[in-house]
Amino acid sequence: MAQLPIREYDAKRLRSVFSNLPYVWVLVDAEQQLQDIVSVLKDSNPDWLRVVKPDQLFWKRGKYGLVGVKLDATWVRDRLTTHRQEQRTLNGVTDLLDTFLIEPFMPHEGEYYISLSTEREYDLIRFSVSWWIDIEENWASVREVRVGVLEQLGEEHLVALLGMDRHAEFIKHQGGLAKTGEVEKFIYEFFQFFRQYGFVSLEVNPFVLSADGRIVCLDMVAKVDSCEAWRQKEREKYICRV
Repeated sequence: MAQLPIREYDAKRLRSVFSNLPYVWVLVDAEQQLQDIVSVLKDSNPDWLRVVKPDQLFWKRGKYGLVGVKLDATWVRDRLTTHRQEQRTLNGVTDLLDTFLIEPFMPHEGEYYISLSTEREYDLIRFSVSWWIDIEENWASVREVRVGVLEQLGEEHLVALLGMDRHAEFIKHQGGLAKTGEVEKFIYEFFQFFRQYGFVSLEVNPFVLSADGRIVCLDMVAKVDSCEAWRQKEREKYICRV
C-alpha cells in the first residue's frame, strides 16, 4: 500500500482541526506571493518574529541551515529570495526549493521528541526529552513502546514512555521542568490523531512548552496511507503530495 508524504502545513492544519487548536501560517509557493510577503506579514501582525523553512526536504533542515528563526518581515523576504529556486540535496534527495512555510517564532523553555509509525502488528511510539537537532546523538535517551493494532494507548504504555517521571508532578527537559500531566495528555491526544487520520508515520521534532504553558509542535514530518486518503474524501483539500 502506497505511503503519501504530505506537506508540514497540511499535517499541522489537520491537527488543528482534530484538536480544535489555532494554527497560524503562511505558505509561499508562487512568485507573486514572494513579492507581497512583507505586506502580508505586516498586516497579520507587524510585531511578530517569524520562522521560515522549506516545506520539502524534511529531514535535517535545521542542521543544513535551511531554517531561519526570529526574522522580521523584511528578513523573511530576503531569506526567501536567497533560497527560492535553490537546488539542495539532503540525505541523498535532491530538490528545487519552491515551497516555504512561515510561522510565528515561538519562545519556549523545553524541547521534546516524539515519533509514531505503523508496523505490521503494532504502532510504535518513540519519545525523548533530548534536543531536537541532536536526537541521533542522544538516541540512547529515546524510549519506545508498541501498541498492538487492536489495543488502545493505556496506562502501561505511558508509564513505559515517561518512566519514573510518570509519577512525578513535573518531567525534566533540557530547558527546565514541564508538568507531567500536560506532556502525558499531549502524547495521548497525538496518538489518537495519528490513528484517526490514517498516518503511517508522524514525527514531531521538537514539540515544546511555550512561555504561556501550551504545548506546541514546531517541526512535523508526516506520511498518510493512500487507502485512508481515498476513504476520507472530506479531507482531500488538505492532502497534497510533496
